[in-house]
Amino acid sequence: MTPRIIRNETPWQVLALGLIPLVLFVGLSAFLSAYGNEGVSINFAFDQDAAEERFYLQAELTGRYRFFAAVLFYTMICLGVTIIVALEIVASHTRKSCLQLLALWFFLAAAYLILVAPEFGMNNSSTFHLIDEPYYKTALTLGATTACGEDCPRTALTVFERLTFLSNIATAIGATAAVVAMISTISEPRLGNEDEKLDHELEAAHLSACAADSQRYIILAGAVLSSGIVSFAAWTHWPLGMLPDMEKKVLSEVAEALTLYTGVTFSVLILSYFLPSAAFHSSRAQRIAERYFSDQGTIVTNSMVSTWRKDHKLTAEPIAALKVIAATTSPILASTLGGVPGFGAF
Repeated sequence: MTPRIIRNETPWQVLALGLIPLVLFVGLSAFLSAYGNEGVSINFAFDQDAAEERFYLQAELTGRYRFFAAVLFYTMICLGVTIIVALEIVASHTRKSCLQLLALWFFLAAAYLILVAPEFGMNNSSTFHLIDEPYYKTALTLGATTACGEDCPRTALTVFERLTFLSNIATAIGATAAVVAMISTISEPRLGNEDEKLDHELEAAHLSACAADSQRYIILAGAVLSSGIVSFAAWTHWPLGMLPDMEKKVLSEVAEALTLYTGVTFSVLILSYFLPSAAFHSSRAQRIAERYFSDQGTIVTNSMVSTWRKDHKLTAEPIAALKVIAATTSPILASTLGGVPGFGAF
């Protein structure tokens, strides 16, 4: 006899929730571009002698290695989260639901890559402008590299741009995977015939599993975006070692403030796709409990519903709440600490 497996099916209407973090990302980025375009004016003179020039080149190389490490760390986290999410969705969802979630994933990833493209003015070059684009380009042009071919300048700026592109690809895959994973928890159980109804116990067990998945996915989202802050901090601090102390202090403070803003943005994005999921689970748990007592012919009271939800693990436990708070605020904490010591500031 063929085993009957309960699989999840996410309604297509729920996919619209993926637009919430996308709209927030556009709005917060536009806000930063509109009200943060006061660049730092720094007089950067390159008339140093050979010994000083070697010092500047070594300082640039230090920043480059830190960014190498940060991007590698961030990319591995994004790939790991992507693989986990993909395997879990395929294993637990219907074919129809898998295709819908995959389409949403591609849409969000493509939308992000389009939004950070130079033509839209919301890419990393706008961040260059916020922290003095001429200085970054001038300073990184000094750093030499042999990784580039004969047809392009052999400067650190080339490496800088290519690693930034790799970081954007990792974000497009990993960060959007976290969004899709959270939306996938807003699902209904399907067993064989779509019209077949499950009893209250199975429905409660399914909902409890979905709620547990959402708490696990928010931790994964926190890991992705916190490691993204580490990468961003290393990115903004790359050329700082090439500046004299006074100029370095000025530009470092701007970079740290921008990193903090990015951390807050990431925390807001996490909330934007966790809160709808949590609201759905709470509302549905209430309906299942009320329907259970109604079918029993019992007068329903709030205390009875609360007890039933607690018995079926459909209430928020204190430890789970602490995990959610920690995951949500982790990008802010990472930005407040300036990334991770060794990755960011000199």
